[in-house]
Amino acid sequence: MWLIDIAISLAPDVPGLYLSKIFVQIEANENTRAARETLKKIDRRNFPELPAVESYLDLLDGRFKESLAGLAAYPKEVLDTQDLYHPKTLLEGLTYLAMNDRTRARVACESARQVLEKAITGSPRDARMQSALGIAFACLGRKDEAVREARLAADITPVSSDAIEGPFYLQQLALVYTMVGESDAAIDLLDKLLAFPSGTSINLLKLDPGWTPLRKPPRFQKLMEKYG
Repeated sequence: MWLIDIAISLAPDVPGLYLSKIFVQIEANENTRAARETLKKIDRRNFPELPAVESYLDLLDGRFKESLAGLAAYPKEVLDTQDLYHPKTLLEGLTYLAMNDRTRARVACESARQVLEKAITGSPRDARMQSALGIAFACLGRKDEAVREARLAADITPVSSDAIEGPFYLQQLALVYTMVGESDAAIDLLDKLLAFPSGTSINLLKLDPGWTPLRKPPRFQKLMEKYG
């Protein structure tokens, strides 16, 4: 953690440094309370994405109504970062899924699907969009299409050519497998990702409600023991 703190001390006005610290706190320590304290140090005026980060922390804490309120306050229709291209409606859909409100989840994810399919026509090799579309299809119960799109994202950015982004898209594929009920395929991928530096974290798997369907199978419990 101290390296991040040194970086922050040298550039205290750079929001990205605080975000890095927040995700380290979550993934290394399973500690959203400390992450929230770090978040308070970001100047809202210089970081319009802050409501989306607050929404994510609320999601991890099971504060679903607050998470939806944070998304509503987010000023853009798409969370567009180096790693993600997630329409706000997709994030809403995943939150409704966590609430077990499948009706509203489907409405939100259908809206996200339409946005993503339109965006992909202009950027057919954007792994972020393909991965997000896979998640939207999974939310809609369209299993074959979900797996196809998530696999395509992983193929566009393979680990063999991108050791940073490649593992992320494999993790997203594992999430899609989880959402469509393919727990063995999901666990196989997570076992692979946890075996090397990939950004996949045991603590995040415990916190993020997207992985909830995966937590009951004995194989997942063994995975937790193996890498915990």
